[in-house]
Amino acid sequence: MATLCSVVVLVLHMGYAGSYGYEARQYYFQAFASGADVQNLVHKALGIAVHADYDLSLTLGVTGSLLTLWHIISVVRALVASVRNRRLMLDSPDGGGLTTITKRMTKRMTKRMPSKRDVRPSCSGRCGRAVRSVRTAVQSLRTGFVRIRSTWREYFTIDGKHYELGAGVREVIEITTQLHVVYRISGVAISRRLNQLAAIVFLLNCFSTPLVHLVLGRKAHAYTRRLGRHVVGMLFTAVVNIAMPNAMWHYINGASIVPAFWFDQLAATQLRLLLEQALINSWLRVVSTRAAAVMAIFALEGLKRRLSASNDPTKNVVAVSDITCPDKTTAPVEDQEPKAAATSTEPSPTPRTRWLLVLCSMRLVDAFAVAMGLAVFILQVLSGISRPSPSPGLICDLPLRPWGVFKWPCGVLELNCYRAGITGQASEIDALFDKVHIPGVSALRLTHCSALEIPPRLQTFSNLAMFEVYNASLVRWETDAAVLQESHPHLGTFWLIRVYNMTQLPPGLLEPTFPAINLHVCESDLTTLPDNLEQKWPYHMVKLAIERTALSSVSQGFVKLHPLKFSLAGNQLTSLPSAQLGIAHMALPVADNPLSELPDSGFVNSPVDVRWTQVATIPEWMTKSATKVKLLAGGAPLCDGISTTETQIGLVTLVCTLPASKDSVLVFPLAMVDGQRAL
Repeated sequence: MATLCSVVVLVLHMGYAGSYGYEARQYYFQAFASGADVQNLVHKALGIAVHADYDLSLTLGVTGSLLTLWHIISVVRALVASVRNRRLMLDSPDGGGLTTITKRMTKRMTKRMPSKRDVRPSCSGRCGRAVRSVRTAVQSLRTGFVRIRSTWREYFTIDGKHYELGAGVREVIEITTQLHVVYRISGVAISRRLNQLAAIVFLLNCFSTPLVHLVLGRKAHAYTRRLGRHVVGMLFTAVVNIAMPNAMWHYINGASIVPAFWFDQLAATQLRLLLEQALINSWLRVVSTRAAAVMAIFALEGLKRRLSASNDPTKNVVAVSDITCPDKTTAPVEDQEPKAAATSTEPSPTPRTRWLLVLCSMRLVDAFAVAMGLAVFILQVLSGISRPSPSPGLICDLPLRPWGVFKWPCGVLELNCYRAGITGQASEIDALFDKVHIPGVSALRLTHCSALEIPPRLQTFSNLAMFEVYNASLVRWETDAAVLQESHPHLGTFWLIRVYNMTQLPPGLLEPTFPAINLHVCESDLTTLPDNLEQKWPYHMVKLAIERTALSSVSQGFVKLHPLKFSLAGNQLTSLPSAQLGIAHMALPVADNPLSELPDSGFVNSPVDVRWTQVATIPEWMTKSATKVKLLAGGAPLCDGISTTETQIGLVTLVCTLPASKDSVLVFPLAMVDGQRAL
């Protein structure tokens, strides 16, 4: 039994070392990653960016490194002790971990204490008082270390006199921290199995202590019962502290952001919800996670000292709960308190009082654990009950199951005006929003509205990461319903698809703190863009696509924006400005426009997409440029009479492959979205 427990402890040490090391690496990366780098901008554009506080991330990284070092040292000490004693041992027989540290510090303090004969007779007056002060201070420190060591052994080692009290405190803290973890995971919809696994592990842990006592019975020795309780608790704690966080990080790091991911609201929202649980964004969660880590160390160190001892542990263990309740007149069951304690002004507890205190604490801890387990079971069952939509017009692509939420919870919400039997007036939309748990909505779609008015309530969707308007006639979108960084700090993706009665951008989209950096306007009657657009929208957007609109010219405001990727395909452009559009060396998609020629001045873009345009010649500067350029011209007069798919003209590679359809030249997958949003 002892050998098996030693193997379990050693495996847990190695598991904790790897887990905390991996976590520390993640948190260091979050602490020192620049908010302006490309990866963070892409995450923001996809709506999966989660704010990581520098102080929190650095604190978790440093503490994770210290915890990793602690567990690595424990493994090394176990290997050294095993080699020296030629058997599996976790530490030297005189104890390990915190016990060894306090013992060594006590010895060092004792050695440095000056004795009476060391004090020279000639030293008197101030010198004598100074020596006595030093001796008093050293003696106080020594006494403090001795008390810490003895208290540690009494409360946190299996054969300790008051082990039940220490174990009870530890279990209460563990259950509380694990309850916090399970509560947070209840709102994650990335995997219902993860939600259920967290609840099941918590339930088993809550019932583990009473079940161990029930299975072993009162006839089992106190050491056996304590050992069973100790090991089972450590295993469940390891599952919560190691398995679940690493499972989430594994999924996050393995999520591939392929091109289709940009237009998959469900997958992006699932990943964002999981990121919210993996990232620590409050000091309460820091305390919760690190308290669980410290309790795990207490449990491991308390067991290691006993397993490393050379004597029979069962001879030293007497559980207070095994002793018959002493009468007031009986002799003390325990050893008398030291004489020094007798001088205390407060009377020490009688053996009967201690017996009752220990027994009551054990019963209270068991009752607390069972009560928490039953509460979680009830909450899990209630949250797992599928809630029907409160209206035919409210459609949920990602149902959530958070605890204690009475309104309809949904992660990806669609409000379909046609199915709801409304036109899209602000009061009608407000009435439907009243039935929804707004803080849980991460992606919102307003679809099929014949007279859409954006209500001011939109500003209450503080957790919104993606917003879409599809197939609607826009009537009103004023500044009282503006999309702002202050009210939508997580918003990254913004789509206006098949939105009409919008010849110019509405005031609600032209406030200076507009947050979205992945914006698509596709199939609309938009005719102009503001000349000061760069003052309204973010300077470095990740994607900006204005496609299939009535736009006839490119405004100076658009030119001054420098998105990483943009598209002006499918509009009514007859000419392009003589200026660099977008980022240098990135694509210039102006396909399916009535363009007759490219600008006379040079720009550094590649490839240049002029498919389905009226461009008939290649500008002279482009053939003489020192930069290679790929020119996509399928369906344009430029490819008339050319039979080969690719033709080299100087440094220009002319590609004359005909596109499959005019939809294929668009950045936005309009055909796919039309199929998904069909009535």
